[in-house]
Amino acid sequence: ISPEELGTYLDVTWELKKSIAGVTSPTLNRQYAMAMLNGALGGKITGAGAGGCWFFLVPPNSTTRAKVRNALGLREIPFQIARRGVGTWDRWALGGRYRAYRAGGGSLLPGL
Repeated sequence: ISPEELGTYLDVTWELKKSIAGVTSPTLNRQYAMAMLNGALGGKITGAGAGGCWFFLVPPNSTTRAKVRNALGLREIPFQIARRGVGTWDRWALGGRYRAYRAGGGSLLPGL
């Protein structure tokens, strides 16, 4: 799936989410509109109630990323899309260290 196609899907789900009473607010609607006007391909909000986090899919050039970030006045949290699918994190009892496992059970981070 292309980034543009994924952005379209995100945009459609945002429009559906807006139709559900109590899910959005004028502030969130303005933030989404500003992100789209400044180059975002689509977005999703996460969280429940009083807090949350926007996820905006933006073309990977630094100019567009900066335009979206500056238009919203929000902090950017870099991330990558995993190519391996869903995995889980298991906390070791000794030392509180984390070790990653993929769905099949093999370790993704064997050094931890």
